[in-house]
Amino acid sequence: MFKGKRVKSKWVEDYKVVGGSRIVRSSLVAMEFACDTRCDTFAGTPPLIAVRLGLALAASLVGPSGQKKKMMIGLYDVSVAFYHATIDQDIYVLPPKGEEEDGWAWQLQKAMHGARRASLLFQNYVMGILASIGVVRLKVACQVLWHKERVIYLVVHADDFMATAEPEGMEWMDHQLSEAFEIKAEGRVGPPQLGGRASGAFLRRAIGWTSAGSSWTGDPAPAQSIIEAGGGGRAAPQRG
Repeated sequence: MFKGKRVKSKWVEDYKVVGGSRIVRSSLVAMEFACDTRCDTFAGTPPLIAVRLGLALAASLVGPSGQKKKMMIGLYDVSVAFYHATIDQDIYVLPPKGEEEDGWAWQLQKAMHGARRASLLFQNYVMGILASIGVVRLKVACQVLWHKERVIYLVVHADDFMATAEPEGMEWMDHQLSEAFEIKAEGRVGPPQLGGRASGAFLRRAIGWTSAGSSWTGDPAPAQSIIEAGGGGRAAPQRG
């Protein structure tokens, strides 16, 4: 008999387009439904203006001498994000359809997609790691962080990170994040002479760099869906 909470599971499939090819991804998720009101499951997200501030810093931040700093934008994606955090409840996951076996269940050891506290536990894990390396959360937006000594500005949205820093600071951040997470560095946006590239993506928005500064382009997909539903043409992305 299982003394903890029993939760069903299922396979969820989605896809993303990489290099023009559609890649299908399968994930096993828990099905812990919200049957009551709880205050211990919420994980916040940063305001979009925090992303724009990161771009503004990359384009205009100056040092004490008044000389413009050579800033870049680093993009990161944490793989199997929730499994970094340890679950703090006694939960047993029943195998998905087609893999059931009478009397068997998996005792959950790590936070899992679909568990109600998974997002909060992963957020707490991330913030604990960042605090240990001297990155401080802003009081007005707790998913926005700053490293004063190394001049690193960081925005955290679940498993997606965006850092604004000079090349030396970016190298340090690369090392620290790779030590703590299974992470994919999605490249750096910035001057090519510093190893940067002209564009990248964060939160489904295109981030661009030119010698004149930084830019971002909003995701046209929501507007496109509305236009197509109304029998219209094609949405144009907004730039900021």
